[in-house]
Amino acid sequence: PYKIWISQNSWSPDGKKIAFVVHVTQKENDKDLSRLLVLDLESRKIEDYCNPDPDNPYSTNSFSFAWSPDGKYIATDTTIVDLSKRQAYKIPDVYIIGWVGYEDK
Repeated sequence: PYKIWISQNSWSPDGKKIAFVVHVTQKENDKDLSRLLVLDLESRKIEDYCNPDPDNPYSTNSFSFAWSPDGKYIATDTTIVDLSKRQAYKIPDVYIIGWVGYEDK
């Protein structure tokens, strides 16, 4: 009864994980629910980190995302996802498309 598909994917900077967006349609002619998932290649587990846009979980549009250079975070169009804490922080009225000038000290 479900339609499931992946719209994009991206390797982590260390090459140990793959992030991807999955869309699920629960019923015919229903809206799609979009989720950000991360596959850990070592453990072979897939973690569901968040709906990247809590204000608009059902969307026919995909969203952009980018890994931080250290692989600890993923930025989506409106959210920063902390992978170690499994938490998403909404960034109001800002659209994130990548990392600039990031340095881990």
